[in-house]
Amino acid sequence: MADHWLDPVNKLNDSQVLLAARTGNVDQFEKAISEIGSDSASAGSTLSKHSNRLGKTVLHEAAQNGRACIVEICLSQLGMDPDGIKQGDWTPLMLACTKLNNNAIVQQLIDSGANLNLKNKDGWTAFHVACREGDHHALEQMLAKQATIWNSTSKNGRTPLHTAAMFGRLAAVQLLLSKCQFPVDQGDSCGSTPLMDALRFGHIDVAKILIDLGKADVFARDSLGRSPLHLAAQAGQTTSLDFLINVCGVSVDLLTEGTRQSAVHHAAKEGHVEVLRQLCNLGADCQSPDSRGRTPLHLAAIAQQADSVQFLLNECSVVDSVDLGGNLAASFATKCPVISAFSSISTIKQST
Repeated sequence: MADHWLDPVNKLNDSQVLLAARTGNVDQFEKAISEIGSDSASAGSTLSKHSNRLGKTVLHEAAQNGRACIVEICLSQLGMDPDGIKQGDWTPLMLACTKLNNNAIVQQLIDSGANLNLKNKDGWTAFHVACREGDHHALEQMLAKQATIWNSTSKNGRTPLHTAAMFGRLAAVQLLLSKCQFPVDQGDSCGSTPLMDALRFGHIDVAKILIDLGKADVFARDSLGRSPLHLAAQAGQTTSLDFLINVCGVSVDLLTEGTRQSAVHHAAKEGHVEVLRQLCNLGADCQSPDSRGRTPLHLAAIAQQADSVQFLLNECSVVDSVDLGGNLAASFATKCPVISAFSSISTIKQST
């Protein structure tokens, strides 16, 4: 009789007992465990080892899908481990935190002794996961259990504050700034700060909180010497640029450290014409050379960004010039649209 409940029924190797846990069918689940083992302990032992192709047990399925009654049976009756690991090293608590308003199950797992410090293959704890989803209730539950749970970084050096900022989770960011002691300008493995993440994704409300409440530095630099201004331009975020320049007072011509590139360089390289238009209207220097003598026009040509080339030549009236290697921007054009953009200018003026 047990095989009937444990045999795979689809390509994911889900069984009937796994599906009962996922859908919250308590009657079916209780019938299954009565037939799978001679007693609760033997049924629990069998189900702890039984999983689908994704490595999910009945506890993982119930926790992720908000099935509180099934979770209670798994923990209290079957004695399953609240820290059982699935593929990718995800625990039931991590999966529970992927769903908003799953706080009853989060508390069940915490009360059953779930280890809040466990990390998945990316170095995320359940606290990181809750930050990604913006579930401030789950964050409060975990902080109440372990006040220092916030003090953890992923494998690429990202803190929970980075995660909440990147995903625009305002309430979570407010909670983290008020109840945790994050160094707000701490960089990840690439030097990116939470403020940089917020602005790269256009989360102005989060950026304001980071600056006003956390005193985040709008002039911080990543490992490549880029500031939030340059990253916003690179990402095509016009609202972030407006905020930085017109509200925070960042110079439109601020240069990166080392390469000495402007926001215009970054926008031109990525083909963000609307950003180029915005920066041009704000009085940016569209002709400035970087440390290699390359102007935004050079970077646009090297990246084969025909729209950027056309805009810079036609609407910004930039003049093609030679870089430190003696190369005109036009010499880097290899694709037909870029060659045509240069050719459309009747006379290419060369600066001396």
